Amino acid sequence: RKKLIIHADDLGMCQSVNSAIFKAFDYHAITSASIMAPCAWFPLVVDWAKKNSQYDLGIHITLTSEWKNYRWRPILNCMSLVDSAGYFYATEAEFAAKADVREVGLEAMVQIETVLNAGIKVSHIDSHMFTVYSRLDIRNECERIASNYDLKFKQIPTIMAGTPPVTEWIKHYCNILAELPKGISQLIVHPGYQNAELEAITEGTKLGNAESRRRDLQVIMSSEFKSKLDEYEIELISWKDV
Repeated sequence: RKKLIIHADDLGMCQSVNSAIFKAFDYHAITSASIMAPCAWFPLVVDWAKKNSQYDLGIHITLTSEWKNYRWRPILNCMSLVDSAGYFYATEAEFAAKADVREVGLEAMVQIETVLNAGIKVSHIDSHMFTVYSRLDIRNECERIASNYDLKFKQIPTIMAGTPPVTEWIKHYCNILAELPKGISQLIVHPGYQNAELEAITEGTKLGNAESRRRDLQVIMSSEFKSKLDEYEIELISWKDV
């Protein structure tokens, strides 16, 4: 049977993303989400999560900071993980070239501890921009850390929709459902509200910009998308079920 995790990334990044993910959970449009502990809107996630413990959450280990005018830093003072301004590197390539695996492990652990100490129950860890997969030693270190905290950190078939043509957004997602293989898969989405905050954060980008995040939210909330889940007999699961 086909089983699908619909997973929202970037919880905690900003208010417009937080609000969109909260709504998606309430409408059962997603089944899991992961939290960015170093980001400015993490405290709102803490407050919400304490009141909504029924939802499946993970930790989005954050080691890069990709936006030009909205940056975040490590929680610890890890010099190999930051650029000359003290922020995480903007790209996975720069991270991979300069990161010390020991400091990666320390920062990953403190991000996990930050979420757990806030009283949030989590099932898994994953990686912002897939950064921890940029080097084998770093991936192995994160696997070790996840095991120590009894958190899932598994590679399962994962689909990211990218940025399809505007007129084909829903069709593209429905095609993904039609071609889903048997077994467990994960569809990663990036819901957000296209407002002044998110426009300013993502200005000048195409992948993950404010419009694409709005369209992601619209698609997963749409009756057409939900009817295709039923038509293709896709069972929705969360990381708790893996």
